[in-house]
Amino acid sequence: MSRRRPRLSRRPRLSRRPRLSRRPRLSRRPRLSRRPRLSRRPRLSRRRPTEVEPLSALRLSRRRPTEVEPPTIAPWLSSATRCRHIQQERILKPTSELPAPPPPTPPSLGRPCPRARSARSSCDGRRMQEVHVNVYIHAPVERVFDAVADHERFLRSGDGTHTKVVRPGLTEHNGLGALREVRVGKRIRYVEEITAFERPSSFDYQIVESTQPLRHQGSRLRFTPRGEGTEIDWTSRFDIPLPLVGKPLGSLARRMFIAAFTELLLAEKARLEASQPARAT
Repeated sequence: MSRRRPRLSRRPRLSRRPRLSRRPRLSRRPRLSRRPRLSRRPRLSRRRPTEVEPLSALRLSRRRPTEVEPPTIAPWLSSATRCRHIQQERILKPTSELPAPPPPTPPSLGRPCPRARSARSSCDGRRMQEVHVNVYIHAPVERVFDAVADHERFLRSGDGTHTKVVRPGLTEHNGLGALREVRVGKRIRYVEEITAFERPSSFDYQIVESTQPLRHQGSRLRFTPRGEGTEIDWTSRFDIPLPLVGKPLGSLARRMFIAAFTELLLAEKARLEASQPARAT
């Protein structure tokens, strides 16, 4: 019988080496944005400068032309551009061809702007509002003038209008240089200066300060003898420099001024004619 081989003892299994943990991957650095390339300087030409023209030639070339055709002004241009073309045309024209200047206007009524399209237009194209009131009073001109020139008594009515002379005039209390403050109600206030005073024919005034957006161009009261009475002519010009609403507000203010001037003159007419002595028949 064959002997069985003795079984060999197996070798003990060696324990596996523990796996090392992998190193964590480092996050990549963000790429920096490239600096913009600076534009290269333009190379200066190394050529020699050409000969400079003599000063006499430059002076001759800069002379203004004597005869130039007037530029055509298109109708669709704005008022400012038209005025610029007109001024340029006047500069280029000889002095002999220019029209005669208009007669000077009184300083109290305001000098119209040369760029205005008409006497009733302002420099920025807005139409001037003009107030005109005419009343006849059956009384001598000296008496009517004294009554209307008495500012504190004349400019007073039942709707809250009252006047105060804050600065007397140079020669008379209500004369040239006088400053009067007119208040209508509690909100409206005008400060007016007497700019001309000619007894007994006329006097002018100018609004120098107002609570309303009003640009005053001057007012005048003219007294003209008519038979046994006096005719009073009250004119005033102004505009309201507001966009869009300036024109409707100007028309409204014009109607209000006409009503106020007429009321004041008719009240004075009633007082003077009531105190006028009756003529002997």
